[in-house]
Amino acid sequence: GDHRDLHSFPTRRSSDLYNSGMMPSMPSGFPEHNFREFRKSAGALFPTFDQKEDCPEREHFVRASQAVGFRYRTCAEGTAEFSRLLSNAPDIWRVCNSDPDHAYKLERVLFEFFMNALSVFESLSFCLYFVGHAIQPHHFQLVADPKKITLEKAAKAFKTGFPAASVSALLFILPQESEFKRIDGLRNILAHRLCGMRSMRGQSTRHANGTFTHTSEDVWYVPGAPALTFDAGLTQTAMDSITRLLAGLVSVALDFAKANQPVAATP
Repeated sequence: GDHRDLHSFPTRRSSDLYNSGMMPSMPSGFPEHNFREFRKSAGALFPTFDQKEDCPEREHFVRASQAVGFRYRTCAEGTAEFSRLLSNAPDIWRVCNSDPDHAYKLERVLFEFFMNALSVFESLSFCLYFVGHAIQPHHFQLVADPKKITLEKAAKAFKTGFPAASVSALLFILPQESEFKRIDGLRNILAHRLCGMRSMRGQSTRHANGTFTHTSEDVWYVPGAPALTFDAGLTQTAMDSITRLLAGLVSVALDFAKANQPVAATP
């Protein structure tokens, strides 16, 4: 066996890992440049590992910002998997909607997609809450009880602490965006009550000459939510919305972090 001393291998300090961000490779739609710059600028508002080894606020900021990337990538991978499952669906499911195992696989992907879709924004708002606290602690006192921090409470704290900041306005209106409300509504139903199901709807129209035209449509039926067409666009359309909303929020978050950089001490 190999008896080399493990301690002789080069290692990375915790501070190095913090500065690197430990982000995985991201899908092309992710606003990678702006997000990396946001993490760098916002990270400068916290003590470094060397300055303060035990810093829960920094730890929450780092982990929440990582979660944004992880959740987004999960959604992107789910979109691709959903499309593959539809393309490779067995005939008995495609024609008769009668393959419970395949139906389960599709519903599992949809469940994971919508859970992570909303978490992209919950994680970013959580991350921003700690950034706000690093600048103006008085308005961000829930850092003492992080489980109480929600997107709505983050928006309220920013509106109070930084009323003129673009990030405050965007956090405040985000829950009212129609695309966000649709994702939020589906996630709430799937997380707390029930699962959806593919429904095959057919319609026949009789013409004056006695002939018939038959049309059919596959929809995703989730009680309490509008029916959505059950095709690859089900997740792709939502993915496009996530990308658009996230890009806008990251952009103003970066501007905010840059505008609030700590003043360098004079020699």
